[in-house]
Amino acid sequence: MSKHRVPRVERVEAFIAHAQAMRVAETGRPLAASTVTSVRSLLNMVLARADGHTLDEVVTDRELATEVIEQLRWELTPLVAKLVVLKLAQYARWAVGDEAVVDRSDAGKAPIARRLDVPTPDEVTELLAAARRDGERTHVLIATLAHCGIRVGEALGLEWADVNVDAVTPHLLIRFTKNNRPRMVPLTPYLTALYQDPVLVDRLKSGAADRRRLGRDATVYVFPMSYEGARKTFHRMCDEAGLGESVTPHALRHAYVTRLLTAGVNAPVVQQLAGHVSIVTTINTYAHLMPLNHAADVARVFTTDEAGAS
Repeated sequence: MSKHRVPRVERVEAFIAHAQAMRVAETGRPLAASTVTSVRSLLNMVLARADGHTLDEVVTDRELATEVIEQLRWELTPLVAKLVVLKLAQYARWAVGDEAVVDRSDAGKAPIARRLDVPTPDEVTELLAAARRDGERTHVLIATLAHCGIRVGEALGLEWADVNVDAVTPHLLIRFTKNNRPRMVPLTPYLTALYQDPVLVDRLKSGAADRRRLGRDATVYVFPMSYEGARKTFHRMCDEAGLGESVTPHALRHAYVTRLLTAGVNAPVVQQLAGHVSIVTTINTYAHLMPLNHAADVARVFTTDEAGAS
């Protein structure tokens, strides 16, 4: 098992054990019980806002880290938010070293945009092909993540009533979001065809018959599975597609947003589609894509004739 997939609580406790050992080696005394409690509490504040992701994933994924840090700043006092980010930076150094995208500077200023590694369109196509071979529910799950750019937790919260294929603009209503702000995400033609197939939908619903999820009839949900089950399915499909463990479900959000921005979709529109708390997240995370997008706009405004007359 990759360290990025070690249960979240175990990683926190391993970090605390490391800190204890370092303190004993340096001073001969263990950390005070109150300090241990504080460390655990600070890191749990991150986990509570990480949409089911591990701390290792947070500190190696720029967009995810940015969203979590912004949410901390939004919900907590400046001092507490700073303490949480500082502790997260310490964890990042211990857990992933040079792979970390979080450091002490994040506690006091806006995150710096960094280039993201995202699956290419061809890699997404390979992933979809692997999912299609695996089965219908797997295919629909991976296609929804890839073509809507939603988080795993948002996908698992989808109910069939949220799938609006007969609307003028077919879309998903994402009600269970990380920031508690529902949003609508248009369905691509690829996804519309899947969700409009009555035979496929009936099979997906019947496959969940006689099951319960969150105390309700599982047929209510589009994806009646646990978060861990969805993640295992995703990583298995990545292995089948030859993508390895470096591609995470959140990486499909990167691919989705990257594809929109490089196609010239305006940042405020992308912000709404991706469900970013602030457009700052969109701009800081994907700023390296925007100069290329705006080149054509600049050329239209400053024509060749105008340039020659200057």
